[in-house]
Amino acid sequence: MKNYLFVLFFLSQIFAQYDQVFVGSRPLSMGGAFSAVADDANAIVWNPAGLPGLRRTEFTSTFADLYDLGINHSYIGFVRPFSDQIAMGFDWSNIGFDDKELGYSENKLNFSIGIQPHKIFSVGLNVKYLMRDMLLNETSYGKSNGIGRDLGILIKPSKNVKMALGIYDIGGTSVSYKDRTEETILGQAFRLGISYMPINGLTLAADFSDRLHLGAEYVLGSRVSFRAGLQQGLNSNNEKDILIPSAGISLKFKSIVMEYGFESHPYLNPTHRFTIALQL
Repeated sequence: MKNYLFVLFFLSQIFAQYDQVFVGSRPLSMGGAFSAVADDANAIVWNPAGLPGLRRTEFTSTFADLYDLGINHSYIGFVRPFSDQIAMGFDWSNIGFDDKELGYSENKLNFSIGIQPHKIFSVGLNVKYLMRDMLLNETSYGKSNGIGRDLGILIKPSKNVKMALGIYDIGGTSVSYKDRTEETILGQAFRLGISYMPINGLTLAADFSDRLHLGAEYVLGSRVSFRAGLQQGLNSNNEKDILIPSAGISLKFKSIVMEYGFESHPYLNPTHRFTIALQL
């Protein structure tokens, strides 16, 4: 019963959410400090300006059971560079829950393009299509769909430093229902990021949004990576007391990367994320 109430609360927050849900075992195990790192296929969501820096075709997939409540979060992303200055990406994200009584589904498709006109500067744009529905006893609570846009900027003033600006859901993202009513579900949000590599293999990163995000990653011999992070809310007195630590590890064998991420919440069960990526 307790879990069921948690699910109802969590789904109500998603259904009325005013900020998008981020993805990826690696970024979230770094505390969500990833907008200035943005060097794998997760950049589609975090900062599409990072796409031209990949210089490779990449496929990634992530799965998580959020807070062990049966709320499944699945993600698939694909990036293809066309030159040293241009790369494009496409992804699909789904959050879903179904216990035959209560059901919820949110699907989001991103089409991304990143352009690097100069070696120290790149810019990226997302166009997203959202579809949502909630069911209660097999009765639809309201199907809706809409289109949104994200903009990312990445600046690399030196070899070891990168800075980022993300503008998500420009002007707000709205969905429309069958009766032609509209609702803004994602408000415009900003994110500032910085990453620094003090020594080869070690990356320190920070993001500032409605939360403070801190993260670190150490790559050992290009095969094994260790990560840790922390995030803390900034908007309200209650959220300021919430500290969310995270950690993760990845193993790379030739072109295959397997990742695990762990995120601990003070009031809910931990979230475990699993990722399989292919880097060609």
